[in-house]
Amino acid sequence: MQTNYSQIQSLLQELQNFVQLKSQNAMSLKKLHEMHLSRLITVQGELHKVIDLMADRTRAELEANVKILQDELDNEIEKAEKSYSDLINLWNKSTHQSNENENTFKGQETHIHEFVAYKQCLNMMDEAESLMNSNKEDFSVRFDIHSKVKAKLYDLQKLGFVYRYPYLHPGKNITGIDLVYRKCGKKEFNARHESDKQGCHITDVCQLPNGYLVLLDDDNDNLKFVNSDYQVVGICPLKYPRGITHLDGNKVAASVEHIARKSTLQVMQVAKTVKHGKEVAKVFLREKIQLQHYCGMIVHKLGQLFVGDGNNVYLYSIQGEFLKTLYEYTDGYTKYSFAVNRDGTRVYIPDTDNDRLITVDQNGQVVSVFKDEELKNTACVCFAFNGSVFVCGESTKKIIQVDIEGREKLASIESKTETPMKTMWFNRERNELVIGSSSDFITVLYMQ
Repeated sequence: MQTNYSQIQSLLQELQNFVQLKSQNAMSLKKLHEMHLSRLITVQGELHKVIDLMADRTRAELEANVKILQDELDNEIEKAEKSYSDLINLWNKSTHQSNENENTFKGQETHIHEFVAYKQCLNMMDEAESLMNSNKEDFSVRFDIHSKVKAKLYDLQKLGFVYRYPYLHPGKNITGIDLVYRKCGKKEFNARHESDKQGCHITDVCQLPNGYLVLLDDDNDNLKFVNSDYQVVGICPLKYPRGITHLDGNKVAASVEHIARKSTLQVMQVAKTVKHGKEVAKVFLREKIQLQHYCGMIVHKLGQLFVGDGNNVYLYSIQGEFLKTLYEYTDGYTKYSFAVNRDGTRVYIPDTDNDRLITVDQNGQVVSVFKDEELKNTACVCFAFNGSVFVCGESTKKIIQVDIEGREKLASIESKTETPMKTMWFNRERNELVIGSSSDFITVLYMQ
């Protein structure tokens, strides 16, 4: 009993020491929390200063450009008013002299004056016409938001990384981000162009840094460029386009010319221009890249091209060099649609024949297989800003949101589209889910 008592006394002392150490650790953790919060506020303040400086520079550039145009307008107005005044004065003087000369004898000096006045009048008329023809364009100024800055901040999501030691409860969601998107509105926009000979069949979408959405219209064999108001501002006819992706800058690549089950990538540069006061997308054809496989779907991530042929997913370099077969599928048909997460470590493949979503890693290993009663005839998939994934089934017209690993269902959204969905794109700058289908209209779901 004495031995047990001694052991208990020793254990009690150890427990007291343990409590004391853990209490000290709790106080230390609290101080670390306060210190890192202070650092976070400091970084936030520094970023505000940087953004304020960028805004000041942009404001100064805007004002400088407006001043240049305004000064030129003022100069032209002043010249036009002077020309108007001079012509009126010369006309009145000439008319007055003409009336006087009718009642008096016209000598040689009078004829000279009339000739000089006539030449002056011609010169003034030439100057006035030259002024009016010199610049018929309306002066305007446009401000395009530097979407790369916004996109980069969106991609970062956080100001840094937080690590805990030891790494307890790994499955616990500590991101502080609500992964569930909720539909708060819906609108449809006409995607038809005056040159279209068939009804629209939108099968792929991507987005450029200049804000344009690029729609692939399979039935009309063209790419449509849509501005931030969802107005079609240009098209590019192509030979059997099947998949599109953003490369870098305002470049887009489309798979075309599928000869002997081998596709070619046509690279294009897209610029915003103004013609007759209207915004117009201008397309410049660049290089072509030959692939070794048929390309029905393509995604560019971090200098690599993910190419899908309806069953397999291949990996290419940005220069078009075949690297490897990432994933081979033998259990059915996977459609041409798939999505890739930000760093290329997860590929989400709709398994149409088996009504499921397959997620594989960068080595082609299956991470998860997702099935749900609302996922019938799995059609298309896209990666969202917050790291979750949208996948839809044509038969149920339901859009299901799953986690980044493709395992857990987070939410279900009713699309209420009139025709089967063919493609989806998440516009991260505006929290909008864009849906393309066999329709002249694209559907935009406003999310929050």
